Amino acid sequence: MNITLWIIFTIFVFGPREPLILLVMYPAAQHNWPGVITVSLIFSLTVIATILAVVFVTLRGLNLVPMQKFER
Repeated sequence: MNITLWIIFTIFVFGPREPLILLVMYPAAQHNWPGVITVSLIFSLTVIATILAVVFVTLRGLNLVPMQKFER
């Protein structure tokens, strides 16, 4: 089987939420609520920044494609 398919499969299986669960559970088990809040905030900001970056790059890439035929 093609290795690219396996790479895509592992990306979807090991998503970004699985490590977050462990990173949040450890401070929660230690009753370190500022640690839980910090990890959650860092994860949230990283996700938002990643989404904004992907949208920005996609829009910049779409501006390079000739779309005059489709705009009519």
